[in-house]
Amino acid sequence: MLRTTAVHVRPGHIADFEALLKESKEAGEKAANTQPLFVSRRLREAKARHFTLPPCAVLSEARQEPTIRDILGEEGYKKFLQVNAESVEQTESTLFRFSPELSNPPEEVATVAADFWHPKAMMAAAPSKPKATAGKDAELKPASAKPKE
Repeated sequence: MLRTTAVHVRPGHIADFEALLKESKEAGEKAANTQPLFVSRRLREAKARHFTLPPCAVLSEARQEPTIRDILGEEGYKKFLQVNAESVEQTESTLFRFSPELSNPPEEVATVAADFWHPKAMMAAAPSKPKATAGKDAELKPASAKPKE
């Protein structure tokens, strides 16, 4: 799964938010086991306030990647929270899941992870044989037809 996060910055706070991203990127480049930080900015207008932080792996804890608090340290993290509180108007996260059955990747991509993109077909389990009844001659009768003792 992949996640993208769209960040809408409050008017007048773009420079603060850009500085925060730059500091976070630099700290992340110095830390071990971190993924690169990619940021794009929507430029529909001269003063666009919409940034997109494209695919980040979800479940980074499972891969034992450091958190933003680990990367920035306590003082840097406090600043991060403060700038976010003052600068960010809204965020939207979107989760994506790639399905090999519905995808048509280029061969260069498919060969890197062939097990994912071209999974081997699984054979259906053979139907099980019906279990034998108590007696081969036993006849099923409704409970009301059984003799009373």
